[in-house]
Amino acid sequence: MNLDEMINLIVEEVFNRLKSPPKNALVIFTGGTIGFNESIKQIKRLLDNDYRLNVVLSKSAEKILTPELIKDNLAVDTVYRESEVEDVNKLMANIDLLILPTLTMNSAAKIALCISDTLTTNIVSRAIMKGIEIFAVKDACDLENPIRPSLGFNKIPTKYMDRLKDYMKTMKEYGIILVDSYQLFNSIMGKENITDNNAVMKVTRDSEISLNKKVITREDIVKASQNKQKIILGDRTVITDLAREAIKEFDVKIIRKS
Repeated sequence: MNLDEMINLIVEEVFNRLKSPPKNALVIFTGGTIGFNESIKQIKRLLDNDYRLNVVLSKSAEKILTPELIKDNLAVDTVYRESEVEDVNKLMANIDLLILPTLTMNSAAKIALCISDTLTTNIVSRAIMKGIEIFAVKDACDLENPIRPSLGFNKIPTKYMDRLKDYMKTMKEYGIILVDSYQLFNSIMGKENITDNNAVMKVTRDSEISLNKKVITREDIVKASQNKQKIILGDRTVITDLAREAIKEFDVKIIRKS
């Protein structure tokens, strides 16, 4: 490469960065584990797209996830523990958005009730009042997540579930964008449309999807609904009770192959 070519490349790179400067995001991990692996993949995609991230662990996340695990998975040098944060204003300075990749039921309830007695809820409260965009992954705080029954949480009282749904609805009304873990990157990058109730829908859709699985879960139904797809199933595929409820709730059409 000669000098002129090198100069042209440098000029082009500078122009691109001026045209679309890197965004700064504050990422706070709480103690949720459901959806963690997928959230990590999504955050890596942000790093690959020139996002600058400050990563913080809540007290519970320090014990459950550990700074070493986050560093290894994200290949970042610095992960702040909640106990190490002395100046919240400094931590939030110049951030374009706040990301909660593992929102827990505890944090969700406190946010909805405007309780800011932890670092996480304090920062969320400040972000809401400052108009900073907030993306929260709801896998770990969604009582209807299909993973929960396999963990033994299969006898949740309806009133208990309804209360958490109210909290989730309240957070949406605060302007917090709630997404499933697999939707995080596209939602932040604006590659998915956010409806008034924060349901995420892909811009490009196929009219049908064929699922070659033995068991169909609520998550499968929700994804099909978000993509406005009919689901084609084999005649021996089992549909869980939660999935059947979701079929009625989201009016998803099921086609059985003979």
